Amino acid sequence: MSHFLLRKTTSPTLIGKYDTFLSLCITLIIKHMKVIQANYSVTLREWQEEDVAAYAALVSDPEVMRYISGGKVRAYAKAQAKIEFFSAEIADRGWSRWAIAETQSNQFIGYVGFASHELGLDLGGRALQKYWGSVYTYIAFFLAIQAGFERFGFEQFFTLTHVKNWRAIRMNEKFLRIQNLQYPVVQTPYGPHLKIDYTRDRSQQVKDHNLAHLEKFYSRIA
Repeated sequence: MSHFLLRKTTSPTLIGKYDTFLSLCITLIIKHMKVIQANYSVTLREWQEEDVAAYAALVSDPEVMRYISGGKVRAYAKAQAKIEFFSAEIADRGWSRWAIAETQSNQFIGYVGFASHELGLDLGGRALQKYWGSVYTYIAFFLAIQAGFERFGFEQFFTLTHVKNWRAIRMNEKFLRIQNLQYPVVQTPYGPHLKIDYTRDRSQQVKDHNLAHLEKFYSRIA
């Protein structure tokens, strides 16, 4: 019997017990997944074996990879090796690139997190095309920033965003509450990128505003 039919044909008392049971199941699943951060129906978690195929699909999509590594797509074996690399970093220090999942279904959405870079600490992420522009990607980015400053105690980090990647630039503008970002352009082997800085002070200044925006955004799917 589907969740919808159960709610249509069952008494309010039993529905209440069912909802409690469902919440307990979700809680147990989240604990088993070794969650980094979870809220608003989105979970940042450690990688699972089941993520390999979805991640491989993500990094083999030319549109997703357009502004990453010069647009070069990655084969399945390389995707699997990258997940193993991320997992080893997480096991060692708690942070790296994390998997993003829809909390209730555990459906893979993409990845987000941090990486050591010669310029400092880099925040990066990507999502499957079907999630582009959705509330899920906005929430995931918010949770990653929150984890960076509040859980791991980072003082600052940055994003390297290709100057033509207007979607990512707009996302950064939203979170920093700055229009027409004016940040230094860094020349990389994969073209010119904006180095967009996130500091603890700026994050605190805009946190309430971002949270209010997130609550409004989230109400569309809640």
